[in-house]
Amino acid sequence: MNSLIIDCSAGMKVYLCAGENVISKIAENQKKHTDELLVCVDELLKQAGLTVKDLDVVGVCEGPGSFTGIRVAISICKGLSVESKVKVVVASNFDIIQHGITGDAVFVLDGFSEFVY
Repeated sequence: MNSLIIDCSAGMKVYLCAGENVISKIAENQKKHTDELLVCVDELLKQAGLTVKDLDVVGVCEGPGSFTGIRVAISICKGLSVESKVKVVVASNFDIIQHGITGDAVFVLDGFSEFVY
């Protein structure tokens, strides 16, 4: 299974799972999503020898986090799915953190400017 996972809620994190191999690119710069995200996706696909049509699923983080980053990530995932008919899966940061945890838990995420989620 080939999966592309994009999280731009805080910085830019892109993961490409090609079979059992995972290739990633992580950038902390919050201001460059629009310029760098598609280039990053293209680089990872080329590095793995894949195209968008080879993807089985695209995952995207819906926040909480940077509104602009989330909007850019979701738009790109939607664009990729329109062209290739790839399935898009959406999850929140809380869903991702909670995965595998049983029982009660409290999660606190950095909300920037001394705020938290």
